[in-house]
Amino acid sequence: MVRLLLSLCVVCVMGCSRNNDTPATENRTQEMTTKTIKHGRVSLVAQKIEAGNPNKTAVQSGLDTATSVLNGLLETGELKSASGMFVGRFRLESNGTVRMFLSDKSSSLTNSDGLEDAFVGAAFGGKCRFPELGDIAMVYAEFKIDPPQ
Repeated sequence: MVRLLLSLCVVCVMGCSRNNDTPATENRTQEMTTKTIKHGRVSLVAQKIEAGNPNKTAVQSGLDTATSVLNGLLETGELKSASGMFVGRFRLESNGTVRMFLSDKSSSLTNSDGLEDAFVGAAFGGKCRFPELGDIAMVYAEFKIDPPQ
């Protein structure tokens, strides 16, 4: 009797823990071919979709805008001498709204005090816009900021 109960418990646990996701709904990292995007001193050097299944062209368009916004921030006062790698993740709604931006610890910036805060402010202030994506997404992006000349 005890063996029967244990067997039933094991079957129930295994059945409940099965992954019923279809391949279309699984969240897998999707490498994207990095299209050359450069605005002034800022270049997008790497990108990938870490979650969701958004329209890749729309993601590319939004990252183009983000690159432009980042370059615009570098044209102001204290941030003019910033340089290095700025790495982060965008949490995006299906309508393109930026819900969160997380800067990555692998960012290696110099002379950049206030850059992260300014970029987050621009992203949530509507300056960094993504078009309709078709699905929620987490998007990784690496921006290279050239030193001023």
